[in-house]
Amino acid sequence: MSECRTEHCIDCSVKNCTYHDENNKCMAGKIAVGNSTAKSTSETCCDTFKCRDNC
Repeated sequence: MSECRTEHCIDCSVKNCTYHDENNKCMAGKIAVGNSTAKSTSETCCDTFKCRDNC
């Protein structure tokens, strides 16, 4: 994995999130990842998600 050299280094494909930018990066100042009882990646989620438009 390459070292992050920009301010925003979190890839994001959730296009209907307020924090998603045109370069598929998360622009949130910080993120929270949830489900403290997760046992696989499919059980995790971005708790920072904020709907951009009519979700």
